[in-house]
Amino acid sequence: VGRIPGVVLQPGVFIQENVFQVAYLANVEMDGSVEVKVLSGGPVAAYASLIDNRTQDPILIPAVVVE
Repeated sequence: VGRIPGVVLQPGVFIQENVFQVAYLANVEMDGSVEVKVLSGGPVAAYASLIDNRTQDPILIPAVVVE
């Protein structure tokens, strides 16, 4: 549905982004997933959260390692 190819980060850099907004899908109600590939270096930390519309609290979506 959407893709953000080639996001390259330098060591020690942190970014926070709404991947659905960047992929022009911010107002579409849908399920989605994000795949993070480490081509070199590491370690890498990735997380996702969903905002509770009633309380505006973030709800952590735990990562799943795919082998």
